[in-house]
Amino acid sequence: MSEAGERYREGVPTPLVDRLRLHAGEPVSDALRDEISGRLNDAYVAGALDEGAYRNLLGLLFDAATLGDLVPVAESLPRTPTYAEPAIVRSSGPGVLATTGPGTTQPVPTDSRDVVRRGRAAAWTVVGLGAVVVVLVVLALLLAL
Repeated sequence: MSEAGERYREGVPTPLVDRLRLHAGEPVSDALRDEISGRLNDAYVAGALDEGAYRNLLGLLFDAATLGDLVPVAESLPRTPTYAEPAIVRSSGPGVLATTGPGTTQPVPTDSRDVVRRGRAAAWTVVGLGAVVVVLVVLALLLAL
């Protein structure tokens, strides 16, 4: 494996490796073989695997009969990012309404400052309403005297 490929490996099992180990005796499906082949191709194109490692892993992939046979291949794959943007946000542009639940919509924040500003505005609204309630209670007590 290339130096770039080693950079991605942390020795921590991935969900794919765990799944393969858990069902080690089951046969390999064509869909899983295609998924892993695609990830190997992406890793090779990105430079995470050198040509020798790539060819070796492809050989192991297509020779595998059971999911357990794929564990070494899956352990050699670069880790996939987990910070993907949800499709609904990605398909909407900044300021476009996105569904947040059944029958509800709200503007999609364009950046983190927008989220912070909205949070502060909501906090000040709660503080302001609390102050109004306190003033009304004090006035009611003064008028009752």
